[in-house]
Amino acid sequence: MNKKVREHLETVTTFPHTLKHHSTRKCERHELDVPYSFMYQNKTVSQRKCYEYMYKLHERQQESDCKRKVHIIRGQKTQRTEYPHMGALGWLSVDNSWEFLCGSSLISERFVLTAAHCTEINNSARRLKSSQPQIVRLGVVNIYDRGHRDFNIKSIIRHPKYKSPIKYYDIALIKLETSVTFNRYISPACLWSENYGDMENQNFTITGWGSTENKTFSPNLLYATVDNFGSNCNNIPINRHWNGSSDHQLCAGKLDGSVDTCHGDSGGPIQFKLFHTKKEGTLNMIIGITSFGAQSCAQNNTPGVYTKVSSFIPWIEKNVWPDEDNMYSSQIVFPKD
Repeated sequence: MNKKVREHLETVTTFPHTLKHHSTRKCERHELDVPYSFMYQNKTVSQRKCYEYMYKLHERQQESDCKRKVHIIRGQKTQRTEYPHMGALGWLSVDNSWEFLCGSSLISERFVLTAAHCTEINNSARRLKSSQPQIVRLGVVNIYDRGHRDFNIKSIIRHPKYKSPIKYYDIALIKLETSVTFNRYISPACLWSENYGDMENQNFTITGWGSTENKTFSPNLLYATVDNFGSNCNNIPINRHWNGSSDHQLCAGKLDGSVDTCHGDSGGPIQFKLFHTKKEGTLNMIIGITSFGAQSCAQNNTPGVYTKVSSFIPWIEKNVWPDEDNMYSSQIVFPKD
């Protein structure tokens, strides 16, 4: 887990010891009705959901410890569980094949988070049946792997202040027609909140299926580490539809031009790993959404621009979890070690 977030959670919320220490007896099953009380008060819905996701991941790891060992061949299973929230937005072409043009992040059983500009594209230069995506593909590292799960899109919710082609408020939610069952390959990510503190000058990870340095689409999910510059990119002319960073944006990349997101990565996350298990996957914390960058990608002294998730937590919660109170005192029962 990220050290800074770990310290915050342990100090403010008495983080449950079951998530810090595993039993020395791997196949000792813990009854969930044996109470170990963990109180967390005055937390937003998304923060409570993050604890819930972490607990479910830990519970799956406990169950996995009691099963036969899984032999990992060439690290493929580990890679596939590293970013299980990653989703690819698919457009159906006129020849009935799928084109995946943007990324997204699973944040609940029914919703993925993406960039608003990814929900309506100009298909005049592409042979697509619709300007809007029709599916979200989850559960894969290679976009064409047979192990994928496709979920039809029910509805798209763009932020009301987003106006294309202006590069602000570039955030949207996509509701799936059916609920996702979480497992080691498909599970949600947490959302960063300002309550966790300032993350400027921290290193983050970007992920996507976008263009590579050879200008070709990557069928494999790629990742890279970038530096967070906060909003310190106002004097850089990145795009003619952008007049400098807003409070709801952050800049990240490598100023030597070695690392950047590119075409096809839009809508995907910038994140860090929050909690990791040996077999049952990884829980990531999303800091932002890939919005835009230099037209030719990875230019010197030109970082990418990302929509900062923490600026939109109330809007996200209202749409994703409308039936839950924003703040309340709650108790979760964790198993004893």
